[in-house]
Amino acid sequence: MQYVLRKKEDQELIVALDYPDNYIVAEGLASRDTIARQPGFCFRFGQEWFDHILINRGCYEVSAPVKVIGGFESPMIELQYMLQGSVQTRMGRYYNTLQSGHHAILDAGTNPIEYIYPKGNEKLSVLEIQLTRSYFTRLAGSVGLPDIFNSIGPQLPITPAMQLTIRDMLHCDKKAALRRIYLESRILDLLMLQLEQASSALCKTVCSLPSHDIEKIHYAREILEQHISTPCSLIDLAHKAGINEFKLKKGFRELFGTTVFGYLHQKRMQDAKRMLLDLKMDITEVAMYCGFEHNKNFAAAFRKFWGYTPAQLMKK
Repeated sequence: MQYVLRKKEDQELIVALDYPDNYIVAEGLASRDTIARQPGFCFRFGQEWFDHILINRGCYEVSAPVKVIGGFESPMIELQYMLQGSVQTRMGRYYNTLQSGHHAILDAGTNPIEYIYPKGNEKLSVLEIQLTRSYFTRLAGSVGLPDIFNSIGPQLPITPAMQLTIRDMLHCDKKAALRRIYLESRILDLLMLQLEQASSALCKTVCSLPSHDIEKIHYAREILEQHISTPCSLIDLAHKAGINEFKLKKGFRELFGTTVFGYLHQKRMQDAKRMLLDLKMDITEVAMYCGFEHNKNFAAAFRKFWGYTPAQLMKK
């Protein structure tokens, strides 16, 4: 079984990766790190696989706009989680832009998928999980593949529960059989969270906005994320994004499942946890970044969001 990635423009081969049929391994799991470097981009793949499951931790550096096409020889279901950067995905009539902090499911089958990286000087980080169709059908056959594909096609926000599960996967230190069991359990948790979100009312409303309003609301979100510590007022944010306040509030809830400042608070708490755990920053520094003058207020907000205080997190 092989995965082939080519440049769209001239079909030049970028990388060809071979796997056993259905990712079957004798025991434990297999792994491989691959670097594909060409003028304009560098793709790094950190992969692990075991029966019917492939996990890819992709780190991509794109210095110029590029379009690539990839595909499997066997039918696959792909779970995508965009952790940094953005990518446009095209498969037949299906087209989607996956932004940072969002996820999607692709019923790829054996059809090639076109990945478009329209920006230069960008670093991207993505977690991709490929499931064989037989494995996915065994898990979620009663839900129905067409319904799932049609409803999840538009990107949906990665929730705090999903982010925590992803972080657990990326920082798993278990080995061999225990690692395999742990990773598969986390993947099942992620899939359950995605399917639950796909069946909610959000999925039915996420496409009700005109495309030009969607672009403006995404731009408003970028402005918000660039000024986490000192956000502007709702009126000023709407003005900067070129949309009226009513459309901004309504559209933000439809696209991201929360209010503008609800999203801001969620982003602050997610960043706070990452800064405390991964960057080992001081609690006072993190509190200031999140817009809190007093550690006590920050600790209360953090505990309400995550279920434990920053100090308790640091002791784990």
